[in-house]
Amino acid sequence: MEPDLSKILKDENRFKQLIELIPAWITVLDKDRKIVYMNHPPAPETGLTMDDIIGLPIELTLQEYDKKSGMEALDKAKKSGTQTNYISGVPDGMEHYNVEIIPFGNEFLLVTTDISERVLHSRKREELIIELERSKNELLEAEKKIKSALTLIQNDLSVAQKIQTTLLPLDITEISNIKIFSKYIPMMEVGGDLFDIFELEDGTVRVFLADATGHGVRAALITMLIKSEYDNIKDKESKPSELLKSLNNTFSNKYLSLNYFFTCFIVDIHPKTKTLNYSSAGHSDQLFIKSGFGERLTKTGTLPGIKSNVDYKEFSYNFSENDKLILFTDGLFEEFNKDNELFGEEKLYEVICKNKEETPETIISICFQELEKFMGEIPVNDDITVIGIELG
Repeated sequence: MEPDLSKILKDENRFKQLIELIPAWITVLDKDRKIVYMNHPPAPETGLTMDDIIGLPIELTLQEYDKKSGMEALDKAKKSGTQTNYISGVPDGMEHYNVEIIPFGNEFLLVTTDISERVLHSRKREELIIELERSKNELLEAEKKIKSALTLIQNDLSVAQKIQTTLLPLDITEISNIKIFSKYIPMMEVGGDLFDIFELEDGTVRVFLADATGHGVRAALITMLIKSEYDNIKDKESKPSELLKSLNNTFSNKYLSLNYFFTCFIVDIHPKTKTLNYSSAGHSDQLFIKSGFGERLTKTGTLPGIKSNVDYKEFSYNFSENDKLILFTDGLFEEFNKDNELFGEEKLYEVICKNKEETPETIISICFQELEKFMGEIPVNDDITVIGIELG
């Protein structure tokens, strides 16, 4: 026979005291679903007191938002004879309660616990999951756009690389009985090195080598500017020093505000007289192998574009068979290994002079071999241009 909860609560004071110690809210309903016991006062919004609520049908004490789910849960518990529950609280509100309904024969024991914090945490977790999912989708969309943009940039850089490479006279191997070997390695797709080989009307072969500060697109744009201005005047002056002065005036008057500088080296080679004369605007020392000895071709003036009307010095040398002229940008020696040691100019000059009997092409090949051996797996950190010249 099922125990009678209302009688137990009425007759056994000790059991009643125990119930009142439970932190949950306890409500007992009789067979008519009327409240016969509560260990807590009614909710303030009901406007009822403890005296008012005892004997009232539970349905009259439920809020509208709870009434349907509460009564359905009671029906389910009565029909199944097993414990069931429902969640009480204003939808999307701050307070939520779990109501466990335990049938005892025709009577019911309702155990209500506050799950507001748990529901709040669950809601926040769901909101966080939704936010994370939204952020994930935004990141995926951003990644897609970035990849698309990078593809466009890469395609543009590939085109720029082809254009820049086309503008360099890498295909010139001999001109006016002068043998030439050149090699160009940009640090990125495009770079800041530039060179030009041009034959004047009198048969003089003029070689121009420039190195713009920096790397990549910006440096490449500067080289295009340099080439444009140089091409306008390269056949207008008879001497490298005068050509440098004219180029310097152009950049100091027109482009000083760019705050972007470059070094350059111009050498005129005269096959008929077997001589050469050069002028250098802040460029690193180049190497002239003459009669088996290495001669450094030093700077003869300041960087172009800083100050106008600068006079550049010019030096001349005899240029005979077996003499070799090795021109390069500073990327060939300003490279570091894994120990952050610099390859350096002295080591480069040593390698060149050690192999002075070889052809310019072989000398340049050995220079790159030594540089690669020194650097190991470290990639180059600057553009590299090397030009080897000898009489045919």
